[in-house]
Amino acid sequence: MALRARGGGLIFLLSTFVTSAFWLLYVLSFAFIRLLHHLLPAVNAVYYQIGRSQRPALTASAFFNGLLVLGYLLWTVGAWLSG
Repeated sequence: MALRARGGGLIFLLSTFVTSAFWLLYVLSFAFIRLLHHLLPAVNAVYYQIGRSQRPALTASAFFNGLLVLGYLLWTVGAWLSG
């Protein structure tokens, strides 16, 4: 009820900060991609496959999901081996 007494200005304040957060995430992701491009040559092959694909979003999600599954499997095997 206290938020309603302020005249509904909270939505404008939140939308401003959320928009800024998305802009910051965009800039950081661009910098991260550039860094990966220079440090890991295998990333260039992933970029190439995504760029050549008829469905780039599906291809990108397949690569990222594969990495998640691989990471989970390595974590599970490591936990199993440690005891």
